[in-house]
Amino acid sequence: MDEKRGVGRPTKYEPDVMIPTMLAGFEEGMSKTEVAAMIGITRETMRVWSETYPQFSAAIKQGVDLSEAWWEKQSRRALFDKDFQATNWIFNMKNRFGWRDKQEVTGDPERPQQLVHRVVDAVGIEELGEAFAKAKGTD
Repeated sequence: MDEKRGVGRPTKYEPDVMIPTMLAGFEEGMSKTEVAAMIGITRETMRVWSETYPQFSAAIKQGVDLSEAWWEKQSRRALFDKDFQATNWIFNMKNRFGWRDKQEVTGDPERPQQLVHRVVDAVGIEELGEAFAKAKGTD
């Protein structure tokens, strides 16, 4: 690194080594916490480096997308597995990637608005249910 640093311990930041390692972990569905541990830093250091080094920040954003894609692929592969835990998978996606139930407000001006609540995910909950029914032979 060519940048000057103040007094203190030298940084462990080595983008040529860390970024490819991080992306490989994210490609396997790892979380930020797992990736931080894999490269030998804390989540706090990961946050600071994301604010300090634009290349590192971009790699984290790309990595989270790669991780989400891995998890989505797992659900596609498991759709016809009778033991697939769809509820657990949906909670995982909500907690890790900010997925949420979609809420739509409908109504007309003369009546109070009513809230319509639907579960939403990338593969479509209806398609997921249909696939389970076909796999179990109950459709």
